[in-house]
Amino acid sequence: MFSLDHETVRRNREFICGWGAATCNILVTFPINKIIFRQMLHNVSIMAAVKQIASERIVHLYRGVLPPLCQKSISVALMFGVYEKCKTPLLAAHVDPILSTILAAITAGSIECVLLPFERLQTVLQHEK
Repeated sequence: MFSLDHETVRRNREFICGWGAATCNILVTFPINKIIFRQMLHNVSIMAAVKQIASERIVHLYRGVLPPLCQKSISVALMFGVYEKCKTPLLAAHVDPILSTILAAITAGSIECVLLPFERLQTVLQHEK
């Protein structure tokens, strides 16, 4: 069985926090995004989209959540973790705190860009054509 010891959790705290933040974000906003997407896809009012989704029962509310959940949680975990893993050694090397923050943010954003094609793929897969 997979287990995490305290030291592993401490070293990877930012990755874990980023994953948790993204997971909460997706689970809370997924129904809203589903309504918006349904509204755009079928060119109906927001109330008609809500009625469509409500008629599908609660068990289907989160159908389709896994791809965005995986993509976004990995992306945000990488962003949080890489930022901290870059900033900490820079500060330890006595690099200016503002410059350390900028360099860490640029690095984290650049690493996260690697996952950008998955967002495009998700959008393409959501459309019926």
